[in-house]
Amino acid sequence: MCDNFKHDLALFHLKLQAKFLLPATVIQKIAEEITPINGLNQEYVLSTAKQKLSLLGMCSESVNSILDELKGSDLVSLCNQTDFRNDYVRKKFFKNHFHYVEPTLFVLGTDDDRKECFGHSS
Repeated sequence: MCDNFKHDLALFHLKLQAKFLLPATVIQKIAEEITPINGLNQEYVLSTAKQKLSLLGMCSESVNSILDELKGSDLVSLCNQTDFRNDYVRKKFFKNHFHYVEPTLFVLGTDDDRKECFGHSS
């Protein structure tokens, strides 16, 4: 399950970069903003689980043990703090898992205003 999630999250990051042409700084900001939003979702899910388990008559020690186990399985936070924590590490993951080849920058020349124009190729 974790590997499938990591694979799909990596594809999401790669799609933002390659298909939508978002810069690495924007992708990093998206990852940083998703993490606390996901944290709020985790709190809600854990709170709901605690209520349901308590209603079923489970002792508070068992409930807390289960919730502690669930807290450690937040895949979004786990992935964003390890395999996708920055652009360098994300690209390394892409290269290792998707045969990713980073585009190379080349100069096209100058435009009418004498500004250098660039392109990318893979």
